[in-house]
Amino acid sequence: MPTSKCEGKSLVRSRKIEELEAKSAAELANAKSEAKAFVASYRADAEDANIRAQEISIATKVKLSCTVNHARRQSQRATLEKVHAHGFYLSADIEKAKALEDEVAALLSDDEDSASGSESEGDEDEALEEEVLEDMAPKDAAPKVD
Repeated sequence: MPTSKCEGKSLVRSRKIEELEAKSAAELANAKSEAKAFVASYRADAEDANIRAQEISIATKVKLSCTVNHARRQSQRATLEKVHAHGFYLSADIEKAKALEDEVAALLSDDEDSASGSESEGDEDEALEEEVLEDMAPKDAAPKVD
């Protein structure tokens, strides 16, 4: 009987070992499953974090661009306010310059007209001189031929 007792103990140990192996295999499978779920969750969180970081970066670039444009416009406005405060009315100056140019052009055209008028007046003066000479000439003398 001792062999049957040993065989019984051996059989019980064998079953315990099988149960422990099965239990440990189940725990290992459960641990692997939890690890895979953790890794998948970590990857999803990492992707979400990267997407969020990109969104923040884009939003920051847009804000920076808007801030730069705002600063530029404020500077332009300040410059225009300074120009206005100093009494520089550029459009008025431009209009004055155009008016002066028109006056100069009118004066130049008047000078040209009077210069060409002087030449025609010289012709009229010569004609008057000839008439006066003819009037002074004796009536029976022959007219002057050019």
